[in-house]
Amino acid sequence: MWPVFDTLFWSVFWPGLLSTLIGVVVGLPIGLFVARQAQRMQEGSARRGERERMVAALKTIRQAIEANRPQLVTLAGLTSGHVVTAPALNAVAWDAVKLDVVSYLRDPMLQGALADYFVDIDDVRRLNDRYLDMTMGVTSALSSAATNRETVRTHLVARAQKVVAITDSLYPQLDDATKQRQSKRTS
Repeated sequence: MWPVFDTLFWSVFWPGLLSTLIGVVVGLPIGLFVARQAQRMQEGSARRGERERMVAALKTIRQAIEANRPQLVTLAGLTSGHVVTAPALNAVAWDAVKLDVVSYLRDPMLQGALADYFVDIDDVRRLNDRYLDMTMGVTSALSSAATNRETVRTHLVARAQKVVAITDSLYPQLDDATKQRQSKRTS
């Protein structure tokens, strides 16, 4: 048997249906608008956070490079028979910030230059350790130590001079990248 609808049902049904339709027609666009605004705010906040992390990473790298330069200059001028027992070369800064640099820095040439710089820093440190060992360590007693020591010193000095030149070329690139990121922050 089919239900019978009387006039009381219809008098309640039509206003309810009309109010539901009005709610959907008005509420859906407003809800979508509010959701889009919230998404825009989150994206803007994420971009600001990205810029701040990138600027902090670039400043960290700049400080490490500035701290390395005097040690590199000393190693680049190393004369025969002299040693630097513990050069304070900072390569740890790169390990600390390289994920931010690789993720957020949009200049692949600068990314590569920074990575190469810190690889070169490790190479200079290893060459200095080898030279120190051949000058003062156990290997200094070997018969070929003098010839090998001079060869290692020559490589150490050449590599340190190369890294000093790279250091000087990185300063303006880092400054430009930092300024670009900071100017985007204010706009």
